[in-house]
Amino acid sequence: MGGLLDKFLIPKASNPESKVFYLKMKGDYYRYLAEVATGDVRAGVVDDSQKSYQEAFDIAKAEMQPTHPIRLGLALNFSVFFYEILNSPDKACQLAKQVLQSLTFQGTGGGGEQHKSYQEAFDIAKSKMQPTHPIRLGLALNFSVFYYEILNSPDRACHLAKQAFDDAIAELDTLNEDSYKDSTLIMQLLRDNLTLWTSDTQGEGEDANEGGDQN
Repeated sequence: MGGLLDKFLIPKASNPESKVFYLKMKGDYYRYLAEVATGDVRAGVVDDSQKSYQEAFDIAKAEMQPTHPIRLGLALNFSVFFYEILNSPDKACQLAKQVLQSLTFQGTGGGGEQHKSYQEAFDIAKSKMQPTHPIRLGLALNFSVFYYEILNSPDRACHLAKQAFDDAIAELDTLNEDSYKDSTLIMQLLRDNLTLWTSDTQGEGEDANEGGDQN
């Protein structure tokens, strides 16, 4: 796979999207090898993976909108590489935070465009990451806040936050020691938001009922 990408696919990529896609594929390929390799072999494939991701990311930043699905997928996979392969949660979270900020601030087309970008990123996270992964949980947290504060949709916000929390709780025993603190902190924030939003919607319902009684 690596040889095919290096000799044919990457050199013949005719546009930035294709090149980023194939470089991301190369980074993914060596990341998977790094999960099982040991010693000098592992060091080599880790280096190949990081170089591929970095080259792809540099091109993506220069040539693609922050909300482009290929750039989003690359950023999420690169952050997983930092977190799981390099054991560098700070860099992973910094990269993931940049993705989330891009989704928040690049929604120039209004709520609809932002929603589409969040949904694409969330779909990628669900397909690539465990429910307890702190990056997936952080994305769910921001997406639910977007529903509540931007789209004024408390029901959908609560549904997403509850689903993310429940899915993570169900697999809490699979958390490793490195991820535990980050994941449980975000889960606590999800639960706090759920409590706040639920009480707010109940309070609004009671106010509406009281107003109806007065009429």
